[in-house]
Amino acid sequence: MHESRSPVRPLYTFAIVLAGLASACAGRPQERPQSHPTAGESAGIEARAPRARPASSTTAGGLPPWVGASQGWEKLNSIEAWLRTEAPFADVFWVVEGHLQLAEGRLQLARNGESQAQGTRTRTSRAGFERVLASNDASEGQRQRARRGLARLGQPTQTRPAATAPSGVLPRSAWGARQASPRRMDRTDGVWRYITVHHSAMEGEGRLSGDLAESHSAIRRIQSAHMSGEGYGDIGYHFLVDPAGRIFQGRDMRYQGAHAGGNNNVGNVGICLLGNFDRTRPTRQALAALDGLVAFLSERHSIQSRRIKGHRDWKNTQCPGRYLAAHVERYH
Repeated sequence: MHESRSPVRPLYTFAIVLAGLASACAGRPQERPQSHPTAGESAGIEARAPRARPASSTTAGGLPPWVGASQGWEKLNSIEAWLRTEAPFADVFWVVEGHLQLAEGRLQLARNGESQAQGTRTRTSRAGFERVLASNDASEGQRQRARRGLARLGQPTQTRPAATAPSGVLPRSAWGARQASPRRMDRTDGVWRYITVHHSAMEGEGRLSGDLAESHSAIRRIQSAHMSGEGYGDIGYHFLVDPAGRIFQGRDMRYQGAHAGGNNNVGNVGICLLGNFDRTRPTRQALAALDGLVAFLSERHSIQSRRIKGHRDWKNTQCPGRYLAAHVERYH
């Protein structure tokens, strides 16, 4: 999870920033996951929870356990579990192959399955084939299979309106970010499955007015607490939103966040709203910016609404505060 930041740019650049996902990186030390305070705690305190290689992640021959398995939901569930837990340690060929077989299997089952689920399975199959074609690690044979899969799908039967995204994301340079430490972070496997919403609730933090300089200072405090206080490689969140509705770039999305705890960070985009929403309600501007960002990420990465969560859905914490948690629940 390394940071690479771009200057303030319009909507098309926002999409490019989000699309910058890299392949898995084996052997990286696991960064300590970040948490939010319950009453009396300071922000970002959580015990180290290193990620271990799953004992059943490969067969005796060193291959993923789903290789050669009969097509069916059991196989697809096995691939999904393997991609979620093992992909960061695996050869990139098998990571691509997992995504490809998942797309192929979903397409086959969509054609054989109940009509209510066909649309969702077809969309996720298309996204999987497109992911393989966009991967620098895909072999020519894998690319050909992905093209055949897209040809079987044909043109989309319906055009969904593009998600509304904010007009721009303020880069790291805008808030004076420190340089990240790549060796303390893990690369993603290129797949985003969850979005988790937090509040900052820093100890001693008063009610923020939305003043730009005040927001910059608050974000620097969070980064300092994460890097100097907790030993993280960078700020734990991928995006931060201030009371004026500005969106700031946090951690580069090529890297896993440090915000949901241990393996919960895998494939999980972290968004933090500045403020303590156990005490006050988030502003209309902040909620509008959050809604736009969540809609964009959900559309861009095919994240289902049931996988948009508050921090307290992952662990025993008050985060993101009762007022913001009520808003997050409306996404479901």
